[in-house]
Amino acid sequence: MSLVQRLIKEHLEEDRLIEEIRELGSNEKFYEFSENLKKHIFIEEEILFPKLGLDPIIIELMHQHVAMWNLMSRIEESVKDDEYLNSLSLLSSLLKVHNAIEESNVYPELEKLNLKDINEKMPKEWVPKFMRENSLTF
Repeated sequence: MSLVQRLIKEHLEEDRLIEEIRELGSNEKFYEFSENLKKHIFIEEEILFPKLGLDPIIIELMHQHVAMWNLMSRIEESVKDDEYLNSLSLLSSLLKVHNAIEESNVYPELEKLNLKDINEKMPKEWVPKFMRENSLTF
């Protein structure tokens, strides 16, 4: 399986998990989903996106990473109320659009680079680049 195929498989797993969370309201599943998505974002921002440079699509995707990160934090802190459900719905919608952009615009470029699979550990305190100061460079 190529790296890009793995990333697409992760997108499908994210979709499956978020639907399961919406149906069952499972906090355990949400934490699994959240950890998987955070690692996915880490790999994109720290390893993959720098290979493509800061073009407008990459910048937009990185802004979306911040929005998703903030939504996940809000969901983790909320109880199962209307805010929880609204945030989960918003996260699901954003993720679908985000993944479609990546799969149609970014992943084909990554495929051309013939990258090997990546199994990096995400540092515990890591956050997306645009959540840090002076973060507009790789």
